[in-house]
Amino acid sequence: MGFPQHVRRCTEGKSLVHTALIAISTVFVVIITFLALSFGITIIFQNAYYIPIVLACYYWRRKGLYFSMGLVSIYFVSLLAVFPGMEIFYQGLIRVLFFLLIAAIVTYLSEAITREKSRYQGIFSNSESGILLFERGSGRITEANPEVPRVSGYPVEELTRMKVSDLFADQEQVEAFLAGKESAIRHREADIRHSDGTHRTVTFSSAWIDAETGMVTLQDVTEKKRAEEAISLSNRKLNLLNSITRHDILNTLTALLGYLELSREVARDEEARRYIDSSTRAARTIRRQIEFTRDYQDVGVRSPNWFSLHALVGKQRQMAEENGIRVEIDHLPDIQVYADPLVEKVFYNLVENSVRHGGKVSRIWFSAEKQGNDLVIRYCDDGKGIGADKKDAIFNRGYFQHSGFGLFLSREILAITGISIRETGTPGEGAVFELVVPPGSYRIAGMGG
Repeated sequence: MGFPQHVRRCTEGKSLVHTALIAISTVFVVIITFLALSFGITIIFQNAYYIPIVLACYYWRRKGLYFSMGLVSIYFVSLLAVFPGMEIFYQGLIRVLFFLLIAAIVTYLSEAITREKSRYQGIFSNSESGILLFERGSGRITEANPEVPRVSGYPVEELTRMKVSDLFADQEQVEAFLAGKESAIRHREADIRHSDGTHRTVTFSSAWIDAETGMVTLQDVTEKKRAEEAISLSNRKLNLLNSITRHDILNTLTALLGYLELSREVARDEEARRYIDSSTRAARTIRRQIEFTRDYQDVGVRSPNWFSLHALVGKQRQMAEENGIRVEIDHLPDIQVYADPLVEKVFYNLVENSVRHGGKVSRIWFSAEKQGNDLVIRYCDDGKGIGADKKDAIFNRGYFQHSGFGLFLSREILAITGISIRETGTPGEGAVFELVVPPGSYRIAGMGG
């Protein structure tokens, strides 16, 4: 991607100024050299050579080094021409070597600086985010990368005549920062005024590069916001339709189950009663499946958040204690997990599984440990455990008992934020459910999380 025209003009102008400075300083030292040598002076005046040497090597780099070699050759030849002799020869040679050493050092440093500037200029010019540089105090934009005109609609030439706050629909969002009252702004959402009069939604961050220069980065999220709003609206409509349909079906099923119950009471034929019982079981299965869709449709609808493990377990303590089960969490570290808001249902399902299917469960306890970068949270009970042939099946949608789908739904809820669940207990000794939480999805006090 090429540089904007005004940047090229500015670069060309600076290049002319640099060339003029080198030329003037070179003429100056040549004149000083001939004047000094004319008066028999062989020292002091040579220090003037550092001026064109440093300027040439800094601005022209490798070419400046070659230029310096030619310039010091003029000095050396002139010196020997006026004062021939070995002593002057050695003095001049030592001085020339120092000149060339300084030239080589300046050239090396200048090339290193140029490489760094090119690297950052490449990042600046090719970034997918808009980047603005501006003056502290005035807020005037001094530089903008090519992405800013695409987002704002203003060409760079016009942007450099504007203030940063001029771009924002709500100028108060950035004025506090521009006034130095805020040290930085991180990923804040705002609307900017497009040149066509419309507003574009951006996320922006800002920081001070140095005492005089600030930086603002912009990321256009207009289309993303529109897509999110469209998806959200579609989900609300679908959920409303599902709720209405589910309500109507459940009402019809309730009536159907009532009629089946009445039919069983009046039926005299034993075979007819068997058919009625089969129909009743099928209707109840349909009702459980319909009720499951009510729970499943909410998975992933709301944004994930951080939840305290102690709080999640505490909400299920009453159900366990009402069934004579002691819940132990005293030795569990202070852990937070990043999960779907329905994560509460996961712990409800685990406790319900112990209550309904664990046999004579008297105790539930928790533990946690780091395994590599993951955190493993263990839910344990002292019930009958789960058979080896059922450890994977219990998480499948097709496998359920009583209320059905609980562990399948738990797996789906946890998977939203990359958490997996597995059963690793020993049959006959109790169930052990392990929640494997990936890095970034847990916080631990006192465990280095």
